[in-house]
Amino acid sequence: MIGRKISIYQHYEWGSMPLELPDHTSSDLGSKPPVAPAYVGMTSPQGAPVRFTLVLCLITLVCASPINAAAPTKSPKAPPLSLNIRTAGELADACTVTPTTQASFASLNFCNGFAQGVLQTDRQNPSGTKICIPSPSPKRSETMKEFASWVRAEPSRKDELASVAFLRFMAGRFPCT
Repeated sequence: MIGRKISIYQHYEWGSMPLELPDHTSSDLGSKPPVAPAYVGMTSPQGAPVRFTLVLCLITLVCASPINAAAPTKSPKAPPLSLNIRTAGELADACTVTPTTQASFASLNFCNGFAQGVLQTDRQNPSGTKICIPSPSPKRSETMKEFASWVRAEPSRKDELASVAFLRFMAGRFPCT
């Protein structure tokens, strides 16, 4: 029995191919399982060499790699938006836009960021403006609408520096008592 080969069938996409494995007994292997021999230059049932098929697959993978693929097209970028807000009137306008375009969203976001930055900076100053926001705090959007109404109520406020006017409004709206 030693050295006798048995035939088994291994299935490939083109059909079945016989694969010969040596017949080993436990006495000549010990506890090692049998190993199937590797056959180089095998052919498929249609006669095409397996080596040729492997080379063809490798060439296909290299040619179809992302390196050789066309670069994806990028969507056109919106033109840069310049927000130059210096006065309370300009800030009031930015804080009351209806967000329907990229520019209006940018203005509204600038308004919110500006307000938050001014408040945080002022709180770092020991002699800063005394502002006591209640808990729970009101919505920022509502407070900024109130600021815009406050600026527009007195024409001279429109030309004030935006940060100074905003702190004056906040101190009047949320005084510390």
